[in-house]
This record gives sequence, C-alpha cells and structure tokens, in this order.
Amino acid sequence: MRLPSKPIVEPDNKEIGALCTAIKAVKQHAEQKKLGRGRGGHGTMPCPVQGCKGLVRYLVYTSNGHMMASCSRAGCLKLRE
Repeated sequence: MRLPSKPIVEPDNKEIGALCTAIKAVKQHAEQKKLGRGRGGHGTMPCPVQGCKGLVRYLVYTSNGHMMASCSRAGCLKLRE
C-alpha cells in the first residue's frame, strides 16, 4: 500500500489557531479548579469556540494530569491527551 505524498485536506491555519486557543481555555479552566496530576476531577464550561454555544465537559486524570474534553455539539471540540 502506498501512502499519498500530500495530505488529502490541507488544514486552515485559522482553524488550527482557533482550536489551540480553545484547548488552552479548557486547560486554564481546569487549572483554576486546581485539577492536574495528583488531583483529578471533572468540570464543565461554555464552549470557547467562537459561535458554538455548546457545553464542554472535561475530565482530568489523577495519575498523570492528562485531559479528555468534548463539546456537546457534534463536530466541535474534542481533546484527548
């Protein structure tokens, strides 16, 4: 099997920047609740993606501080570390 030399879909730099900003906002929300390695937990917040109006639910693992998060609206923010 031969893989294509170029990606089928070129990512838009604006989309990537918006996604990074949204991920940073979710991480900051968790940090404000003092969640991280050694102190896991979960939380919710309004989706930081501009114009979404969904609800982000996230979970921070106690063992390593990694996070899972997803927006209530299909096709929006999803994060796994």
